[in-house]
Amino acid sequence: MLSLRGRIRAFHTFGRLAQAPPTNNLYSFVKDEPSSIEPEQKEEDPSVLRLRGKKKAPGKQNLVILNAKQSNIFHKLPNHTKIAPGFHVLDPIEFETSRKRLLQFKSEVPLDQIISSIQYIKPDASAVSAVRYRQIKDDIASAYSISQLKEFIKKYFPDIKVISSLTKKKTIEKILKDCWKLEESDEISSAQDLLIQRSFDLSPAEIFILLAQNPMTSWLRANVQVIMIPSDRQLIVRASAQHVAYIEMALSRIFHNIVTGSINLEQITELYKNQGEDLPLDVIQRLSGVYMEKSSLDTTSTSPEQKVIASPETTPTSTNNTLYDYNMSALGRRRFSLAKRLMLWALDFNPFVKTNIHIKYNKKSTWFKNILSETMPWIHKNKTWVRLRAPKGPHKSATELKAPEIDYQTIHNELNTPATSNKAITDAPQSVIAVNFGHLLYDESTLKDKTPQTFFQTTLPHIRDTVHSLETFGEIEEADQELVSADRHEYHAQIKLVPSPFNNAQNYLKYPPLEFWIEINDKHKGDVTTLQVLRIINEQNSIVSLPNHPCDLKFLRSDSEPLLEGYNGSDDWLADQPGIKDFLKSSNLDFSGRPGLKIADYVDVKMPGTDEVIRYDYVTMAYRKHLTMDYKGKLLQYSIVEGGRLGGRTSEALLVGKVDEITLDEFKEFVDDSVNFTKQL
Repeated sequence: MLSLRGRIRAFHTFGRLAQAPPTNNLYSFVKDEPSSIEPEQKEEDPSVLRLRGKKKAPGKQNLVILNAKQSNIFHKLPNHTKIAPGFHVLDPIEFETSRKRLLQFKSEVPLDQIISSIQYIKPDASAVSAVRYRQIKDDIASAYSISQLKEFIKKYFPDIKVISSLTKKKTIEKILKDCWKLEESDEISSAQDLLIQRSFDLSPAEIFILLAQNPMTSWLRANVQVIMIPSDRQLIVRASAQHVAYIEMALSRIFHNIVTGSINLEQITELYKNQGEDLPLDVIQRLSGVYMEKSSLDTTSTSPEQKVIASPETTPTSTNNTLYDYNMSALGRRRFSLAKRLMLWALDFNPFVKTNIHIKYNKKSTWFKNILSETMPWIHKNKTWVRLRAPKGPHKSATELKAPEIDYQTIHNELNTPATSNKAITDAPQSVIAVNFGHLLYDESTLKDKTPQTFFQTTLPHIRDTVHSLETFGEIEEADQELVSADRHEYHAQIKLVPSPFNNAQNYLKYPPLEFWIEINDKHKGDVTTLQVLRIINEQNSIVSLPNHPCDLKFLRSDSEPLLEGYNGSDDWLADQPGIKDFLKSSNLDFSGRPGLKIADYVDVKMPGTDEVIRYDYVTMAYRKHLTMDYKGKLLQYSIVEGGRLGGRTSEALLVGKVDEITLDEFKEFVDDSVNFTKQL
C-alpha cells in the first residue's frame, strides 16, 4: 500500500477530476433518438382568482424613482426632449429586486404604481404641525392630477364616496381627513417635523455605485423619501434637516472612495465570439460592483449607459482596438480584479477538454426540474436545469433495477483519444481513469438545439451515508499514524488559473490551465511547503445518461504533470520559478474565518525546458475536505467543496479505476463496479 505522503499527489488529481467540465467545450451526443430533445408539453387549465372584500391601502413606501416631468418638483422647463412615461417605485420590502432592476438601467412601471405612490406622502404620525400639513397638501397638488387622486380613493378606500364634481383641493382634503385621518396640531412645532428637499447631480457611474452599494435601505428605515431620476442623473432626498445632513456626508464618503481604471476587452471578446457567446457585462457589473462605460475616445457610442457594443471583425492577435476600450469605476481596485475573474469564469471554455455524451432515451422518459441551484456556481444559477428520468415502477427498489447496457468499448476508445495534440513538457506525466457520480442536467431553454447546454451536478442525496458505510482506503503505516487526523479527513485549497487572454488570446488557446494544490494545516492556514502545481494537458469525459437509475455516470481520463519539485527544505526552492514565489508572497491563505484571505491576481510561470514565461490569471479557489474510502478494492474519494458566494457548495464522489493505462477487460470490470455503486444510492 502507498504511504500517506505517497498518496498526496494522487489525491490532488482525484479531487480535481470530480469537478464538472465547462459547458462550452467540444461535445458529441450519442442518442437513440436523432431528433432534438424536447420536454413533454402539458396543457393546464388556467385558474381564475377572484378577489373579495375591500382592498387595503398600500404599505408605507419611501423610495420613488421617476423622471422629472412626472415628479413635478422642478419648475417647468422649455420643451426640448420628450421623456418617456414610467417611473420606478421602490418600497423597503421589494427594494432589493427593484435595485437590481435599476442596475440594468430599465424603467418600466405600470400606472398602478403611480397611484399607489400617493401613499408615500402620508406621514407616520397621525398629527402634524400646520406648516407640515400645508406642505403635504402642496406636495400632492403639484405631483398628481385630480383623476389620479380620485382613482387612489376608489381603489384603496372604496367606502369613501367621491363625486365627479369634487374639486382637486377638496379631493386632497378628503384624502388627508377621511382616508389618512390626519390632523393639524398647534402643539407640534414646524421645526420638528418639516421636511426639506435636497437634490444631487450624479454621474452614471455614481448612480450605479450608489445602487450597488445600497445605502438607501438604511435611509428608508429612517423615514427618508428618496427620488431617483436616472434619465436626468438626479437624486432627490426629502427628509428632516438632520437626516439630509447625514445623507450628504454619506454620499460624500462613498463618492470620495471611488477609484477609476481602464481595460481593453478586444481579446476576451474574441474568445466569447468563437464560442458563439456574448460577454455578459451587465451581470458581471452587478456582481462585481464595477461600472463599465465605453471610453469617450470611441465616437461611435451613443449613450453613457451603453455597455455592450457590436464587435468589428478582428483577429485575436490584432492590436488593441479603441472600440473595446472601457473606463471602470468602483469602490476599490479589488473589484476590478473580481470583474476580470468573472469574465474568465463566465467564458467557461477549456480547449483541452473534450466531452462525449451518451443518452439512453426512451419514450417513457420525461424531464424533471433540478432544485439544487444553491450548489451551482453563479454562471449556472439563473438557468432552469432538467434531468432525463424514467418513472420507477411500483415497489421497485434501486437494487432491483436492470443493469444498463453501457457501450464500454466505445467509452474506452473515447477516453484514450486525446482531446488535443498537446504534449508533456516534463518527464513525470500521469494519467488517471475514474468515474464521477451525479446528474446530467440540461438547460431547458436549449433542449431543441443540436447540442444543448449541459452541466454535470455532483451533489447527490443520501450519498454521504453510503460513503461512510465503507472502510477507509489502504492501510496506514506506523510511521504515518501521527499524521492522520482524528476525523480522517484531509483539507486542501485548490486554485485554478488560466493563461491570461487580456493581452493575447492565443495564449489561452495554446497553453493548458494550471491548478495549485496546497494542504491546509490544523491552524486552518495553507502550508506553502506542500504546494503542488499541476499542468492539465488533456481531459476526456464520457457522460452516460441513466434515466432508470438514481444517478448518471461521468467516465473521465485526465493527463497532468507537475511543474514543481516537492519542497526540499532549501531556501533555493522555487528559485527557478520566481513568479510562483511572488504569487505565494502576495497571497494570504488563511481559512480560519478571520478577514484577510487573499489570492494574488496573477502568476508568471516559466515553462520547463524553455525561457518562455507565461502569465496566468487567477479564476477560482475552492476549499476541499476529502475522505478516501475503499469500494471493492478501488479508491473512492468523497469531497465537500466550498466555492464561496460565487462558486456554491457541493459534494463529490469519485471512484478511481486505475492510474496510468487500463485494459479493455479492466475497464469493463470498472464499469460494472460503477453501476453497482449507483444501485446503493
